Amino acid sequence: MPAPNPDSLACGLDFGTSNSTLGLGGALIALEGASPTLPSAEVLEAGGGPPLFGRAAIAA
Repeated sequence: MPAPNPDSLACGLDFGTSNSTLGLGGALIALEGASPTLPSAEVLEAGGGPPLFGRAAIAA
C-alpha cells in the first residue's frame, strides 16, 4: 500500500455490507493487521466478554 500523502486533508470511510475500509491522503489504511479491509462482522457473547470485530468475529 502506498503511504498517505501528509499534505492531503482528504479522508474517506466506507462502511460496506461485507467489508469496511478507510482511505487517508489517497492511500488505504491498514485496519486489521496489514489488511486494508475489515470484515463487517461483530459478535457479542451472551455470557459477557469483550465484543469481537472483523476476522475475530468471523472465526468465533
